[in-house]
Amino acid sequence: MNKSMVFPNFWQALLYNYILPIIIGIAVLLLIFKGAVPTELYTFNSNLGHLFTIPFLLFFLWKSKIKISWSEFTNISINKILVIILLTVSIEFIFYGTTILFERLFDRNYPNFSTKPTHFLSVIHALVAAPVIEEILYRRIFVHQFLKQYSFWVAITFSSILFVIPHVPTIIFPELFIPFFIGGLFLGFVYYKTQSVLLCIISHFIMNAITYLPIHKLF
Repeated sequence: MNKSMVFPNFWQALLYNYILPIIIGIAVLLLIFKGAVPTELYTFNSNLGHLFTIPFLLFFLWKSKIKISWSEFTNISINKILVIILLTVSIEFIFYGTTILFERLFDRNYPNFSTKPTHFLSVIHALVAAPVIEEILYRRIFVHQFLKQYSFWVAITFSSILFVIPHVPTIIFPELFIPFFIGGLFLGFVYYKTQSVLLCIISHFIMNAITYLPIHKLF
């Protein structure tokens, strides 16, 4: 296969999924600042954030001509699920261990979703929308297409960088790039080894579920 014909490469993914939305967002903010449009029309609700990702997901599916078969969501076994659960929990402990270390090193106070009031929409967003949409986009599309163009580690690294960028905490706390990047590498490795979107979704779900537990302030 001609590598130049594979879509997207890393720079195309970066452009379409991040730079263009940023440019559009800045343009909208300028219009709001000048009073050209009502502010309330563009109030962003983080609980519904991934609704804005769906058009880009559909765009990449169309442009890359990827066809996702049903078997990618059903071809799993109990043994694989158990292994994924154990590995995911281990990675999540590494994630939290790293964040705790950074809190002490940089005298930070990172947000803790399990100790602050959580609206049920944000839980649905984290446990349903994020795992499904992000795993289809970053693993099934990006990792899958990158592996046609780059070596394994380059493909996984590029997809992990793209995965980290939109997570807001890394903008406020740059050092959090490292734990999120580790999570991206792990999820990319899961897809590479299993070729199963469902196992990636399950793993992502477990990561987010641990973050939101205990959900005792759901309502």
